[in-house]
Amino acid sequence: MAAMVLVGTLAVAVFQDHIQRHFFYPQLALDFIFGPPDCHKTEFRNTQTMEKLADAYYFRFSLINIGKTPAELCEVVLEKFLPWDEEKRDFRENDRWNPVNLKWAGFDTEFRTINPGRKVFCDIGFVTSKSNPSVDEILRNKFPFKFAVLNAPFNQRYDFDSGKYKIEVAVYCKNLKKGNILTKEFIIDYDDVWHDEEKEMFAKNIKISSK
Repeated sequence: MAAMVLVGTLAVAVFQDHIQRHFFYPQLALDFIFGPPDCHKTEFRNTQTMEKLADAYYFRFSLINIGKTPAELCEVVLEKFLPWDEEKRDFRENDRWNPVNLKWAGFDTEFRTINPGRKVFCDIGFVTSKSNPSVDEILRNKFPFKFAVLNAPFNQRYDFDSGKYKIEVAVYCKNLKKGNILTKEFIIDYDDVWHDEEKEMFAKNIKISSK
């Protein structure tokens, strides 16, 4: 009798899980604030030794699961990168751009599970001071904006100097309702000059907006 009760309990649990997965989907909401905590000054460190390499400004957005079930195997993809065309006064299509994954803030993994009510951050990119610049950056005297990409291939650049750009990011999850992929556009207007004061940097040299 006890075995039958156990089997029945397990069957009910499996059936409830099946119902939950097929009729209650996770629902993700994306939020972005051009200011702390999304955008802020911090330190760029060696992830193994924790040695400080440079001062840095980091730019990120948040995702929250407002649904009833966990969002499984979520990844954020930088789908499009469109530079501004001054002559046409519009953003120029870039067919040669290959989509790449952005990093989850504080994690070097491609996928994350986001539980109901959980808020997580994803890095868009960063700008570092000259505490530890590359040789090329020294010669050009530049402070490039660098996308926070994960496992980037070597067939395209992931940094840029002064200019205006539009990017599109998409959030994919294993169990989102079909066709319910979350996308967001960001416009980055950057003048590659470094300021130590966060307020001055955000007021004069970089602006990021979303729509």
